[in-house]
This record gives sequence, C-alpha cells and structure tokens, in this order.
Amino acid sequence: MNGDFQDESADKSNMQKDPFSRMMFGPVERSNKTAVKERQGKSELLENVNMEELMHHVDNLLSAAHGLKPIFQKARPLLDQFLGKK
Repeated sequence: MNGDFQDESADKSNMQKDPFSRMMFGPVERSNKTAVKERQGKSELLENVNMEELMHHVDNLLSAAHGLKPIFQKARPLLDQFLGKK
C-alpha cells in the first residue's frame, strides 16, 4: 500500500517535468503556503506605492494624450495613404 503512494508521487513529479503533460493539463497547482507568500508579497508592494504620485503621473499621461490627439488627426490621412487604406 505504501509503495502505491510512492508510485503516485513519482508519477506526479514526472508529470510536472513532461512538457506535453504541462501543455495538455496546465501547470500543477501551487501549495497553500506558496499562495499565502505570494499574497503577502503583493500586499507589501501595494503598501509601498504612493497613490497620490501615481495619480499625478496618470493625469500627466492623459493630458499628453489629449494634447497629441490633434496631431494624430492631422497625420491620419497621410498614414492611411501610406498604409494603402481606402
């Protein structure tokens, strides 16, 4: 009975190494400890983010995009002609 358990664990480790099995069945599920560590790592990253500064940068990007929009509208006919769209 104990030998059957060892055979099953050996089959699972071989299954992880086999590229065909990974392609067909996906990656093997992670253990609960790994998932907890991953969540803790993500929460630590979020704690270190300055949201006010992030929002300021997003606002700058949107303002730049709105400023460039007229330039792209003027250049679109030239790009359409170059790309062959009609």
